[in-house]
Amino acid sequence: MIRELQKKNKEFILEIRFGGLGDHLIFSAFPEIFAKKFNIKFYLSSRSVFGHEETRNIVWRDNPYVKFIDAPGKELSCPKIDKYKNYNDAFADIFELGEEEQKVKIYYKPKKMDVNEEDILCDLTFGRAGGHNGYKEKIFEDNVIKYLRNNFSDKTFILLMPDAEYADKSLANAVMRSGLKYKIQTVKNIHHLADFLYSYPTRILLYSGAASLAVAINCKATVLCNKLSNPYFQYGIHNYVRLVKKD
Repeated sequence: MIRELQKKNKEFILEIRFGGLGDHLIFSAFPEIFAKKFNIKFYLSSRSVFGHEETRNIVWRDNPYVKFIDAPGKELSCPKIDKYKNYNDAFADIFELGEEEQKVKIYYKPKKMDVNEEDILCDLTFGRAGGHNGYKEKIFEDNVIKYLRNNFSDKTFILLMPDAEYADKSLANAVMRSGLKYKIQTVKNIHHLADFLYSYPTRILLYSGAASLAVAINCKATVLCNKLSNPYFQYGIHNYVRLVKKD
């Protein structure tokens, strides 16, 4: 595909059909790579699906290598995905990316906050995909509490609470009922979430957009998964812990 674009009009219009933060971040480094490595102009179709305006802003508005266009675009897919561990590795191979080239990135520079680095950052909230990922199952909730208690019983958990109606806070509420030590921090927006992720050295996340955002700012985390987690959207920087065994 790249060689064809270089020979022809030297421009590419991407249209993304899923609106999640992680769904957009997986393509986030492409505009710069296309421009610098292949001399191809990168456009994002305004017909792409955005779950929230904040996703559009942090992934694309802040990116100096992309322009929006009101035209249909092409949906990127990974051929022969079974060859690869995940989509990130697949695209790295398809677009001939080296190890030093960042595959997921944002152009917002997160701010270092004044925090107690002994505390454990915990984002256990989730959006509409949480049900599909099994986060609402009672066995998963119980195993999350068990994992936190077995590994960090003497620590204080910084529970992030997004200032958004769509965020499901049931797992965070379970931590509050568990007797574990915690403090609540309100997250104003996705840029603010990036600041929190950047500031705490120990992070516990779900298999969600926050985990993808952590990759974009080069912050490793422990990611708690139910049995339904999709390995194609996993990143090598993280430690994925499956808390519910497969049937």
